[in-house]
Amino acid sequence: MTRTRGWVVVLGVLGVGVLAALLVPWPVPPYDRVAHSLCDLAHAPVFAVLAFAVRRVCWPPDRPAGAASGAAVWIGLSLAGGAIELAQGQLGRQASWQDALSNSLGAAAGVLLAESARRSGGRARRRAADKTGTGTAHGPSETIPGCKSAEPVPVLCGGGVGRRAPDKTGTDTADSPAEPIPGCKSAEPVPVLSGGRAGLRLAAVLAVGLAWWPSMLVLYDAWRQSREFPRLGSFESALELSRWSAQECRIERRRGEGTHGDWVLRLDLAPARYTGASLAWPPHDWSSYLDLVFDARVEGDAELVLTVKIQDAEHDGEVHDRFQRRVWLGAGWQEVRIALSQVASAPRDRRLDLRRVTLLQFFTGRLRERRAVSLDNVRLE
Repeated sequence: MTRTRGWVVVLGVLGVGVLAALLVPWPVPPYDRVAHSLCDLAHAPVFAVLAFAVRRVCWPPDRPAGAASGAAVWIGLSLAGGAIELAQGQLGRQASWQDALSNSLGAAAGVLLAESARRSGGRARRRAADKTGTGTAHGPSETIPGCKSAEPVPVLCGGGVGRRAPDKTGTDTADSPAEPIPGCKSAEPVPVLSGGRAGLRLAAVLAVGLAWWPSMLVLYDAWRQSREFPRLGSFESALELSRWSAQECRIERRRGEGTHGDWVLRLDLAPARYTGASLAWPPHDWSSYLDLVFDARVEGDAELVLTVKIQDAEHDGEVHDRFQRRVWLGAGWQEVRIALSQVASAPRDRRLDLRRVTLLQFFTGRLRERRAVSLDNVRLE
């Protein structure tokens, strides 16, 4: 098998593997935040390997290549990564612009590493040529026939310099024309940029690090969340917002007169059929606790009805298969307490599994004007 054909096989295997990993459904727990973040970390390295292989196949070390070739590989794989994300959305999986960005950054890292390897290979070939005397500016000496000088004239290869012919006096001069030396393949000297290779590798590492940064923050917040449990939300850290999602609502942390610490979660509720916010990544096992407790305050004098919804991994999407209760909120902070025994018995045909809680949601419906609610110190007791 030739070298090029071997790289083609490698590229084919990698391509099939990438498509399988990104398009075929895998048994990742749908409600496991850590597992999803770890899977997200794989995007950049996979596309880095793929870009490295594509660059090596299409532009092998003995073929001239410039910046345009690397840009072509990066743009092509970035578009492919975006197309794969769109295809995932059509196949029942979640499409993510963050994953598409990670794919693109990984492809950039692979192109940079391929260029670094290319330069390293060129330097190694020049060193080998030094040892054999076939291509250096300080190669072996050779005696030129007809030269009266007792000292041999250095043989120079590269830049059009070769074996000098003697002048009319039979001596060799620096201005004598050069004739090519058999076996010298280089017409121009190729610069050796060791610092450039280090810069390319550093840029590749930074590209992968940038792709990993959002997932690493999520993993850090998941670790903090496990340490803070049974508190579900204190809102003292901006990273807590990654646990929450909004529906027809804008959520933000706001410094104010909270009941626990300095920050509260403010829900800016828009006029819509349903509007609210969800703790999309709660700790799952609530079975050792008795109550869900949170502090709430509505802005304005008018009363607001807030609905609390809790569901588990077995929820079938029907209203009768989850816990759902309305809470009337007035001006000023008030503590709301819900017994988990009532949560467990809420489904009509079964018991809600408190060991597999997957969602806690606060919402309201059919608002005619904008309203705002603040939440603080969401916890289990």
